[in-house]
Amino acid sequence: KEKCRVLVPGCGTSSLSADMVKDGYGSVTSIDWSEICIENMREKDPKGSYEVMNVEDLAYEDDSFDLVIAKGVIDSIICGENSVHAVATALREFHRVLTDNGTLICVSYGSPDQRQWHFEGKVENEFSWKVDWVTIPKPKIPNLDVTTKDDLSDHYIYICQKRAPLPAAISEETEEQVETEVGDSPRAVEYSS
Repeated sequence: KEKCRVLVPGCGTSSLSADMVKDGYGSVTSIDWSEICIENMREKDPKGSYEVMNVEDLAYEDDSFDLVIAKGVIDSIICGENSVHAVATALREFHRVLTDNGTLICVSYGSPDQRQWHFEGKVENEFSWKVDWVTIPKPKIPNLDVTTKDDLSDHYIYICQKRAPLPAAISEETEEQVETEVGDSPRAVEYSS
């Protein structure tokens, strides 16, 4: 844990980064496009590393992080203009800054049928992710009767592990065989409350 280099994009004013440092993660870098959020976080957590940055244009070298935790980032981007392109650009940047076998953890309200194809890079770029997901029911507030659509009653945690690139000498036929043997099918795990 203490050697794990973590990036938390779209950190907002969440205590996640500070909590991770308290839990023993040695290097946690948090970014957000909002200068106000970053100023607030620098005041609340002066020892933390907080930077103003756009997730579509990360100012980090390739292979800079072992773990990227994007909590609600993809959902926020999807609500904006040119969302399909913007999500692909952000994922490309996350992929670029992760080390080989690094992991992207993405927390979303979007179900796999809404989000999976983004992680597979079907739009603009093919990623080498191995994607699994976990379904977590949203917590219930006691004594509050709120009715929601079934598809909005869960959160989804996508775990995307970046695979090391295959040697250039491997032919497409061999590459397909390796991918088949490794297994690209995502596994879904559901938890109930």
